[in-house]
Amino acid sequence: MRNSFTIIKKFFIAIQVIFLFNVIVCNAQTDTIGKERYTPAYKIKDGIFISFEQVLLNKPLSFERITTGNKNDDNWFSNLLKTEKISFLDDYGIQQFVYTKQLWGYCRKGALYVNYISDFYRIPYIGKLSHYVATQTVRVDNGYDPYNRQGMTPTYETNTIVQNIIDFENGKTFPFKLEIVQTFLSKDSLLFNEFNALKKNKKKQMMFLYIRRYNERNPLYLPKQ
Repeated sequence: MRNSFTIIKKFFIAIQVIFLFNVIVCNAQTDTIGKERYTPAYKIKDGIFISFEQVLLNKPLSFERITTGNKNDDNWFSNLLKTEKISFLDDYGIQQFVYTKQLWGYCRKGALYVNYISDFYRIPYIGKLSHYVATQTVRVDNGYDPYNRQGMTPTYETNTIVQNIIDFENGKTFPFKLEIVQTFLSKDSLLFNEFNALKKNKKKQMMFLYIRRYNERNPLYLPKQ
């Protein structure tokens, strides 16, 4: 009797495993229906992306629908990004506007740019984890100065180059730092275990390589063209 109960129990466990596997497979297939794997040959449409969802749909607001400025001016686009807000016609032909600082980014001549601290930077490497370089203003404080009557040296601002990662699950930007890379790699147990087996200095040297490997194993899919 006990053996029969054990057999039945194992049978139901096997059924549950098969069911869960089929659910996972179906979800994975659904996520890629009507989509193709991103490659550098993929053409992102020109226009401005008000939200990251528009990037994933490859449906920017086309430049033709923008009504701000004189498009016959050679400097129209560069001047456009300097304006406080951009006016455009929506799907119903009604005039709308969006604050420039609220844009996610834009695509021009096939190159994708992201808005980072009110400036736009090209994303040369695109994948599930995308990478780009930007400049950031930092405040430098030299600390206490015994020869200064006030005891403190004046602070000043300077521009520094930073590297960032964009998570193409949500469009958010993160610093390209070891702990951030480790967090993303934790989604892929094989790469995560390999990476953790390296010494700290080696990890820092291999971060970008592992980002590339992550994207190869976890490709980005965008709408078919």
